[in-house]
Amino acid sequence: MRLGLAIAALVLAAAAPASASTIVYGCGHDICAVSPGGSHKRHITTDGTEKDPYHGPRLTARILSFNHSGENYLADRSGGHRRVLPYRHDLFGFPVAPLLRPDGRRALFYQGLQIGSHSDYRLCDITIKRRARAHCPELLPAERASWIWGPGHKFLSTAAFNGQEFTGDDICITAGRGFCRKPYFKLRDGRIFEHAPALAPNQRWLAAGLDDTYHERRAHHIALIDLRRRRLVRDLTGGPGDAYPSWSPDGRRIVFVRTAYPKPEHPVSSICTASIRGGHVHCPVKKVKGDTLSSPTWG
Repeated sequence: MRLGLAIAALVLAAAAPASASTIVYGCGHDICAVSPGGSHKRHITTDGTEKDPYHGPRLTARILSFNHSGENYLADRSGGHRRVLPYRHDLFGFPVAPLLRPDGRRALFYQGLQIGSHSDYRLCDITIKRRARAHCPELLPAERASWIWGPGHKFLSTAAFNGQEFTGDDICITAGRGFCRKPYFKLRDGRIFEHAPALAPNQRWLAAGLDDTYHERRAHHIALIDLRRRRLVRDLTGGPGDAYPSWSPDGRRIVFVRTAYPKPEHPVSSICTASIRGGHVHCPVKKVKGDTLSSPTWG
């Protein structure tokens, strides 16, 4: 009975109109929320939910998805009506990075298998409307790979096979059966993708955190990529420590984490927003000591 009520609540939440009034983000080991203007700061969870800073909470179609102690969870936007997404129990590790499809009907996650210095991954997706077995394609060996829902409900990855190894400077789009080996888009300025990019509501633009690993000064910027024309348009932020972009529901702004180092080894992080047309950067959560803020999502 409880499971049925939880599923009904999630489906009703998915059908409700989206709101642009809330930014949800990882705050240490919990999940927090704030309005885009910086008011109404609050904790959604206080039980140490957010364990992995690289796979933070996501708010999609008014459904909150997050990882807690090795389990993927779905909840309503306030953190209530939680339920666990099932996964295959075998040699692969715990599931991470639960990502809902834009319509809120399916969830995407992956599992990793570490053997010595070698890593294997598999990508899985599952419906949220009923109890179902997760569908997992063949192994995806890629050390710097990350996956999100792409255009047309396909999968979009930031790694492709160049004949000898998987690289982190290109984008691959696949229907979900296996892993494509021909890049759809490739960076050509020496930078690589840092964590998963974010697809705009119009499914044309991609906001991606780029890592200047090969330049003299290591820096992290967020860039705008036109998937339709397959080109890098421009940098949206100036760094030097910008990452984890996510789009506003109207597709006009992005929210991201900005990390600065006023003193060596003493990071200060903020949750900031910026227009895709450029201009002023506003930070509703400012200068929190440490790198404890992660993965903001706008819903």
